[in-house]
Amino acid sequence: MAARPKDSYHHGDLRAALLAALGDILREDGVTDISFREVARRAGVSHAAPAHHFKTRTGLLTAYAALGFEALGRAMEEEAAGVVDPRHRLAAVGRGYVSFAARHDAQFLLMFRAGDVDPRDPAFMAANARAHAVLRDVVMACAEQGHLDKERARDLAVAAWSLVHGLAALWIFGAFDWRTREPSEVDALAARVTDLFVEGVLGAPVRKNPPKRAPARARRTKARPG
Repeated sequence: MAARPKDSYHHGDLRAALLAALGDILREDGVTDISFREVARRAGVSHAAPAHHFKTRTGLLTAYAALGFEALGRAMEEEAAGVVDPRHRLAAVGRGYVSFAARHDAQFLLMFRAGDVDPRDPAFMAANARAHAVLRDVVMACAEQGHLDKERARDLAVAAWSLVHGLAALWIFGAFDWRTREPSEVDALAARVTDLFVEGVLGAPVRKNPPKRAPARARRTKARPG
């Protein structure tokens, strides 16, 4: 992101500019090299500017992580839109989870770094809760339609989350010996794995031809600094 003149930001978009600059640094250098001074330099503002919106480095990172949870929730909802059977909707939510992680890997990893974000921050907690509600609601729909005992709904949610989070992490850390690392490859793998999960656990027949993601989907689910 090219630096802009210091007077190019008015009060309303300084926060967004700082978060966008943070995202650039995070993708390029990782979380360890992030400082207020470098974020301000990338945003084209004075080194004191971040203090207007973020009291600490942790506050800045937490705000960006909260944006990630908001975008993750949207990605899962968009993937599951129009899927009627809650078992297949659960698989779709899982595909959305892995797809977001593959396309926003640096932000995704930050979202779960307890040492760098404040899990008690109200905005972070709210965004986290909304994202998890997408999974919770589809699991409860499975229970309500008799596909599992309601007493086991919590365990199913944990199992489903563990599956897709583990798959996403394995892909991010390069555990798979693939010829390329295009996100479309992990999309296809996620579709197969989540279908096997719902078939084995919930008895939903595996689809022979899972729907393919539209190319524009990745652009629509990109995190938007707010």
